[in-house]
Amino acid sequence: MRETLRTLRTAAIWIGLAAGVWLLWYIRVAVILAFGAVIAALLLHLLARLICTKVPLALGWALALVTALLFLIFAGCLWLFGSSLVSQFGDVLKKIEAGQRNLGVLRQFVHGPSSLLGGMVPHVLTSGLAVAEYAIVIAIAGIYLAAQPALYARGVVLLFPSKLRADAEEALEKIGATLTYWLIGQMIVMLIVSVLAYFLMLALGLPNPGVLALIAGLSEAVPYLGPFLGAVPAVLVALTIGFNKAIWTVAGYIGIHILEGYLIVPLLQRRLVHIPPALILLSILVSQLLFGFVGIIFAGPIAVVAYTAINLLYLRNVLEERVNLPDDIPVT
Repeated sequence: MRETLRTLRTAAIWIGLAAGVWLLWYIRVAVILAFGAVIAALLLHLLARLICTKVPLALGWALALVTALLFLIFAGCLWLFGSSLVSQFGDVLKKIEAGQRNLGVLRQFVHGPSSLLGGMVPHVLTSGLAVAEYAIVIAIAGIYLAAQPALYARGVVLLFPSKLRADAEEALEKIGATLTYWLIGQMIVMLIVSVLAYFLMLALGLPNPGVLALIAGLSEAVPYLGPFLGAVPAVLVALTIGFNKAIWTVAGYIGIHILEGYLIVPLLQRRLVHIPPALILLSILVSQLLFGFVGIIFAGPIAVVAYTAINLLYLRNVLEERVNLPDDIPVT
């Protein structure tokens, strides 16, 4: 009888695990949105702590102030520059279409059924509305998470058996700290690339330099693939002016990303966090297979979580190796 009960218990555990995996697959979009909300909450907390270092405010009030300021800045930008940005984006899209017509023999590379660019660009454009909707959900959920982080963290810890809760709590703290350091580095890289791209567009005399620089900066959110995708609109716009202008645009972007890869990122990694490139590339592949285009955007932070978990739970706790992880969150 006891052996039968043990067998039934083992079978129930495996059935439960299989059901859990199926459920996670079924709600995978909600999972990636929840992950994005965690990133948004970390950003809000980082900015709130920065304010607390300058102004004697409680963290809760600083968090409310940051949320209100971000909302006002976003609304103000839409009011002041919204119509101008829309028209500039429309102009950029028209010039991109004209640039594609100027490709000549390269047209098959862009429009061919088996080409990487031909398959990716339409998918990126058609995913814009979905990404905007996801961004709204992430922002709202991130505000709720940032308001009561301990409550949600405690809820996650309680999902583990009592003997594992201390390790789970430590893992959450380490992952949060590592993600925050990664977020700081990513924001710095995006800002620097946007500024460099803006001055490059001005120097080359390309139209709508602000929009092209914004695309270049935002594309840095996608590891490794982003810089190439961010350069495509600028090159196509340059083709409407002349082939020589397009060559200089390509050379300029190559120079920016050489500077980024060999100077900016290594300097940041010395003080922030270094993730092995192979892990990031694997994260891009897996995230795209599981979550589609939105998953590619979060491939970087997913790699950070995997890197931290492997170092903490396996290398340190199982193999008893020394690991180099942040001790606490920055700007405390």
